Amino acid sequence: MHPLPTLPLDLPYIHSAHGRLRNINHVSKRARGRKIAPKGDVLCFAACRDDEKSADTFHGGVAVGAMSYALIKSLEQNQRQTYEELLTHLRDILIPKYGQKAQISGSHPLELDREFSL
Repeated sequence: MHPLPTLPLDLPYIHSAHGRLRNINHVSKRARGRKIAPKGDVLCFAACRDDEKSADTFHGGVAVGAMSYALIKSLEQNQRQTYEELLTHLRDILIPKYGQKAQISGSHPLELDREFSL
C-alpha cells in the first residue's frame, strides 16, 4: 500500500504579536510569484514558530497538547474575543510555561480586530 501524496500548505501571510502583517520577507517566494490570490480561505493557529518545538501537557489526568489546552482555557475564560486578543492570550499562557510562541497565518491577510469564530 502506497501512502497518499501530500501537498504543501502555503500560508504566506503571518501576523505579528501586535496584529500587523510581517514584512514581505515572511511571504514565500512561491506565494509572491503567483499572479492570483488563492481561492480557498485558510486560517491556521500554530502552537509555535517553525524553529520551536510544541509541548505536551496533562490536564485532568489526560495528555493534551499545550496549544490545545491554551485554546480551550482561553475560550472558557472569554468566548467573545478578537483574533488579536485570542493570539495574545494564547501567548500569555504558552510562553511563560512552555516557551513556545503561538502563531497565526493564512492564505489571505486577516483583520485581527474581527471577532474570533469557528
